[in-house]
Amino acid sequence: MKPEFTEYERRQIQAMMRKQMPWRKNLVLGSDNILRWIDENGAKMDMWFDSCGLNAVACKRWQATAYHKFGADDESAFFNLRGSMQKQVDRWRYNDRIIKIVVSDCLKRKQYVIDNSQPHGFLVMDLLDTLETEFKMSALEMGELTHIVGGWSHNAWNNRNWGERYNRMKALWRETAKIIGQFTMARKGYDIFKMHGFDGHFVGFGEK
Repeated sequence: MKPEFTEYERRQIQAMMRKQMPWRKNLVLGSDNILRWIDENGAKMDMWFDSCGLNAVACKRWQATAYHKFGADDESAFFNLRGSMQKQVDRWRYNDRIIKIVVSDCLKRKQYVIDNSQPHGFLVMDLLDTLETEFKMSALEMGELTHIVGGWSHNAWNNRNWGERYNRMKALWRETAKIIGQFTMARKGYDIFKMHGFDGHFVGFGEK
């Protein structure tokens, strides 16, 4: 039976299991889905790795929980790849009933807390002013950014629905990065956006 994960994912799972079960010496997850290791008595052991079972879920590197305003609806997700988790977080952020998302990198033992909030129109207008001053943007460049947010009106921004505002937040981030360059965006732009209520998710996962 063909494994349900790539070679990269196989190595990620193997690394996770070695961390979780250090008493299993020389633990290897083969491309044939067979786990092999040496037990405490020096005996060679092997077992089938069920990629859909609880054992596999516990070995996913990226694990996250989305917390709703009403706790009964909390959701969880488990992935081997960072990119897959980023897509899931992106989907969650379209739901205005989700107030917070906690992402855990179980391999490096890091945690990222993403507040599912959006900036008020006043903050967005102030962000445009700051970007214009900080990066000496031309009238044409500012025109592009102003078009994305819908003009110099905080009410026009506030009156849009949650999903549309989120799409415009992402578009504003991408267009600014295109204008000033990815390096400058990472070095200076990230902090400016964060000060104006834009979450670190736009560059992956930003630690709080």
